[in-house]
Amino acid sequence: TPKQKPPKFNVEMAVGMTFYNIEKVTKKIGIKKDSEKFIVVSSIFKKFNTDLNQVKRINTFLFSEAETKIMRAQKESFNTRDYTMFRKAYKEVTTTFEPIVKIVEEKEKELDKKIEKVLTTKELKKWVKYKKNIKKR
Repeated sequence: TPKQKPPKFNVEMAVGMTFYNIEKVTKKIGIKKDSEKFIVVSSIFKKFNTDLNQVKRINTFLFSEAETKIMRAQKESFNTRDYTMFRKAYKEVTTTFEPIVKIVEEKEKELDKKIEKVLTTKELKKWVKYKKNIKKR
């Protein structure tokens, strides 16, 4: 039987980063491409994605360090069947990420505020539903 591989650690997911596909989002919300609103909403999402990319870029070293630490601990735990090292590494990384998580959450709040001003109640409902589904993954 082939050896089961441990799941890959995704740093972006760990800090709650979600980059939105503008085409998909606007389609899900129900905004037509040829409308004024599309331009406004697109620019809001472009700015958000750019901001997140900047956060990611600033923390590149931290992210790759964390990924290495987690992967090493994961491999070790996987081989020894002792998950204490993995849990310890995960806790360390999570603590390191707390300030980044806060920044990402702030950016998400800003995004929601900007989007709320532009969307109708119906579109807003669709946006909230779409966002919830994406965050679940």
